[in-house]
Amino acid sequence: MQISLDTNVWIFGIMGVDEFCERILLNLDKFEVVISNQVRAELERNLSDFDMKQFYEFVLRSGVTVDFAQVPSVYIAAFEDKGLKKGDAEIGAFCE
Repeated sequence: MQISLDTNVWIFGIMGVDEFCERILLNLDKFEVVISNQVRAELERNLSDFDMKQFYEFVLRSGVTVDFAQVPSVYIAAFEDKGLKKGDAEIGAFCE
């Protein structure tokens, strides 16, 4: 089963501000994790270069996949119709 983590799980885990997020990141190798390009872009906007280096170290060490494929706009629109903001709608659509 593939899982995708919310941007905040990555941020809080990398920055060490949430013990549970840290534990998730330290155990990534036990899961099949796929990251959308939207999450990767949000991380680059919100993390320092140093923290992004840690992110990519987690990705490489744990076999996490970054999916750069374009999410179909019809899926994004469906999530926006449910009240999600653009970025959250794209992440929801990616998981669909």
